[in-house]
Amino acid sequence: MLRVVWSLIRLYALGLVKHLVALLSCAAFTVLGVYAAWTGRSNSWFVNASFVVASGAFVVASFLTWKDEHDRYTAAALTMHRPKITVKSMSIEGMGTTELSGSFLVVNSGETKAVLQCHYSEIIVTPVLPAMTTSQNVGDQVADVELPPGQSVRVSFPTGGAKTLGFPEFSAIGNRLEYIKKQRRDTGTDFDNLFVVGWIKYLDEGRVLRTVGFCKKYNFVTERFEREADEFYEYGDHGETSDSP
Repeated sequence: MLRVVWSLIRLYALGLVKHLVALLSCAAFTVLGVYAAWTGRSNSWFVNASFVVASGAFVVASFLTWKDEHDRYTAAALTMHRPKITVKSMSIEGMGTTELSGSFLVVNSGETKAVLQCHYSEIIVTPVLPAMTTSQNVGDQVADVELPPGQSVRVSFPTGGAKTLGFPEFSAIGNRLEYIKKQRRDTGTDFDNLFVVGWIKYLDEGRVLRTVGFCKKYNFVTERFEREADEFYEYGDHGETSDSP
């Protein structure tokens, strides 16, 4: 116990000395000396005034030392209790037509509030995902939507409105739907898949901008989206920059 107390006192003393040296090295005493000489103040007045200035510097240094520790504790607490943004309950409309769109829930399953900034999503029809990321694409801006812990908001996809399928994409999806309808299963290996990929940017309570990437693959049999483990598209809580003023 004594060792812990001594360690805390030592840390406080080191921080106090650091700030105190910086404050006492400022021009306050020089200005005070010039003022005393200019106005003809006595030596006792100068000593008393110096004591007042030093006492003020001690108070300010104590506050700055406390603030350093407080900021470190706050940063550590925010890191441990961050928001956790996930994409759930994704649904799609227009399957079997040339126009595809849908929506999903952005859920904060973390312990602190998140403030949504922007999001991006797109529909990709392809056998396998290309080796690229969507991180450079421009997303839809949102007006600082606050998302407390346990809350969610529904977001439409894809960015920019419904995806119009070209003839190859429309035929690929149509052939797969027809195969499932006839065979009552989905065992083909040469079919195209339908993916929804994108990202969400949000601020945590430390005003750090974070990005969550997501990748969902459509199951044509269950008619539900499933998480696709692809590190180019599926990633979470990448801290970028601080938005602090």
